[in-house]
Amino acid sequence: MFNSTYIILGSNGLVGSYLFEVLKRSGAKVIGVNRENYRKHIGEKADFLINCNGNSVRYKANQEPNWDFSESFLSVYDSINDFHCDTYIYISSADVYNNLSNIDNNHEGALIEPNNLNYYSFHKWLSERLVTKYKSQYIILRLGAVLGPKLKKGPIYDMLHGQSLHMSLNSKITFIDVKTIFDTIKVLIGKKLFNEIYNVTGSGVTKLSALIECFDSKPKVGSRSKDIVLSYNINVNKLSKIIKIKTSTEIAKNFINKYR
Repeated sequence: MFNSTYIILGSNGLVGSYLFEVLKRSGAKVIGVNRENYRKHIGEKADFLINCNGNSVRYKANQEPNWDFSESFLSVYDSINDFHCDTYIYISSADVYNNLSNIDNNHEGALIEPNNLNYYSFHKWLSERLVTKYKSQYIILRLGAVLGPKLKKGPIYDMLHGQSLHMSLNSKITFIDVKTIFDTIKVLIGKKLFNEIYNVTGSGVTKLSALIECFDSKPKVGSRSKDIVLSYNINVNKLSKIIKIKTSTEIAKNFINKYR
């Protein structure tokens, strides 16, 4: 893996920055591409292109769908044409599923009804179709809620910084950390498990109220947010046959204890 060359799109972001630094420290030839230097690197070639780019702010995507279409879909189309790679790895989202809380309906082979998706989810799903259409060798990773050193939003971030949550403490979330994302990519490349889609998140669910014990005081919930209850429970049976996956709660608590 480390003898290969890589292009990391979104190398300043939460996932991309971690992948860039780990690969660089490991001695791989890696090109970090971001908004500032994108045009400079057009035409670059690599064994692997890992696309960590695109909008990750769900509420903004649904408020400004035209903007999100450009950020999350057209940017993928451009990258397919602007760079050359043997294998295209696309970082997508578990939000592409119609049913996020029932593991029988959100496995990788589940039927997805695109007309029933919100704009954020639809644009991610549509981008996946671009990758499978135009790239002969690819890997698509559908991530849960990501935790890492560059975390800038989300319920864990809010709790760590004493900010009001934008959802109820009864919300159930599946979390994944950036190290496990890297480990997953490493194993998939090593085993040459290409042209597949994988759900990549911790097993089971984490109820936010179960994380209260990690903090000195009870997290605050905004008055307009107490009735917003999110419920995620993503099927990871496919990935768990390939690598060992920690529970969502273990991932969340380890992150909180490390970065608190």
